[in-house]
Amino acid sequence: MKRIFSIFLASVFIIVLQLNLSAEENHEADTVSNWKSAGNFRLTFNQIGYSNWAQGGENSLTGNSNFDYSLQYADEKLSSITTLNTAYGIIITSEDGLRKNDDKLQMSSKLGYTISKKMKYTVLFDLKSQFSPGYKYPNDSVIVSNFFAPGYLTLSFGTDWNPMEYLSVLLSPASGKFTVVSDQNLANAGKFGVEPATYDTAGNVLTPGQNFKGEFGMNFVVNFKKDVVKNVNVTSKLELHNNYFAPDPSNRWNFDVDMETKLNFTINKYLSSLFYIHLLYDDDVLVSLYDDEGVETGKGPRVQLKEHLGFGLSFKF
Repeated sequence: MKRIFSIFLASVFIIVLQLNLSAEENHEADTVSNWKSAGNFRLTFNQIGYSNWAQGGENSLTGNSNFDYSLQYADEKLSSITTLNTAYGIIITSEDGLRKNDDKLQMSSKLGYTISKKMKYTVLFDLKSQFSPGYKYPNDSVIVSNFFAPGYLTLSFGTDWNPMEYLSVLLSPASGKFTVVSDQNLANAGKFGVEPATYDTAGNVLTPGQNFKGEFGMNFVVNFKKDVVKNVNVTSKLELHNNYFAPDPSNRWNFDVDMETKLNFTINKYLSSLFYIHLLYDDDVLVSLYDDEGVETGKGPRVQLKEHLGFGLSFKF
């Protein structure tokens, strides 16, 4: 747990340092009209304390940090946009101590060649992972995820349609999606869809679990970013991906779904509020199923949902 807290503090320090460096770089780059950059760092805290409270309750402290950065280039024919989105959060309670409650590392880079006013040939690279181990709480000795376990890499070739400035639709009939599971224990267990290890009758590993899985299929990505009303910005991204060569032919037109939506409410220059929701569905990611008494009855694909509502300090540059 100390490791998680150290990573959180180090991440905050690095992000603040990046803010200062980026501000200096942006000042020097103002004369280059083809380039645009923007970033936002948000830090939110929530604290609850009790003393002789008859109704009961648990003392807790939560802290979440978000850092988003984008760098864009555009001329008559070529355009590119690179984005970095990170998040890290912790919660400290009197009962359970320190735990991680948010962890995100995502980078995307898109290169386009204009063929008409609203259409481009496009190459898209996308990376998704997390910073630190995740545990099967309340048991903090069982790791269920780790850095690049999983990690998802996607490389897509297709066309990008921009009917409006705030909307883009990318369709790629030729897209590779690669799943990386760098933690060997998780790979041996066959987590996140990789081939699991094989064992002899004594429980010894005959062949270790695979750390890598490749898929080839269609990728469909919709990006939306707009100020819907004054001081309220909506950013949403929908990704759909299928596998042309799934081992089960009936699954070849099943799509993995990854959808993120952010509502940013600007209060003033330094205060803001954020509502964030993240929906995932992947046939290859099996979630434990439980009966009414809490006993595990099996595993199966399920819709995964994460939601966050925060209020705190925000720094834009």
